Amino acid sequence: MVGSLYSGAINCYSAADHGFAELDEQSQRENVKVRDLAQRLVRDIAKRW
Repeated sequence: MVGSLYSGAINCYSAADHGFAELDEQSQRENVKVRDLAQRLVRDIAKRW
């Protein structure tokens, strides 16, 4: 379970980072929030397991 949660968070981070330059300004701000959240989740999972 932890492995799938971890890989899901990494996939979320990668998806938010992919194609970032093509987005409009509002979408870029939203993507930054998603990417930061996914990055924090990856770190938290790594610390706990």
